[in-house]
Amino acid sequence: MFPQLAADGDALYATWYDRRNGNTDVFFNRSLDAGRSWLSTDRRLDTDPPGASGSNVPRIAASGDGAVYVAWEDQRNGLSEIRFNRSPDDGEHWWPSDVRVDRSVPVDGSSIEVDIAAAGARVYVVWQDNRSGAWDVYFNRSLDGGATWLDEDVRLDTDE
Repeated sequence: MFPQLAADGDALYATWYDRRNGNTDVFFNRSLDAGRSWLSTDRRLDTDPPGASGSNVPRIAASGDGAVYVAWEDQRNGLSEIRFNRSPDDGEHWWPSDVRVDRSVPVDGSSIEVDIAAAGARVYVVWQDNRSGAWDVYFNRSLDGGATWLDEDVRLDTDE
C-alpha cells in the first residue's frame, strides 16, 4: 500500500497502490476541506489495463496552483521504470496516458526508489537504477508541468 500524502492549504492529496485489480495499480484520492470529506471514488493513475502489471510505490507532490503530480515504479515493460501522471485541477482530472520519466535506461536495467518534488510547473524526479551494473542515482525534470522532460537523465552520484 505505501500511502503518501501531500498538502496545500486545506487541500490534501493521497496516493497508494493496491491489488484490487489482480496485480498492483496506483490510486489517488483528495480532500479540499482539510480532510473532512474525500472523493466518493478514488482514481487509478497508471494507464495500462487495470491489474496488467505491477505499478508500485507512488510518490506525490503538489505545487500550490491546483496541480498534483505522482510518480511511481512500473513493470509494464518487464523491468521497473519510472512513470508519471499529472492533474491540473486538484486531482479531479488526470492525463489519459501516463509518461515514462527515466529516459536513458536500457531495456535490461531497472529504475526504483522514486521521489518527486514540484514548484509551480517545475517538476523534479529522482530515482536509482542499475543501467551501469551498479545502483546509481539519476534525475530528470520538467519545466512545463510534466509535458516535456530532459532527453537524457542526469546521474547525480559521482562514485565509480
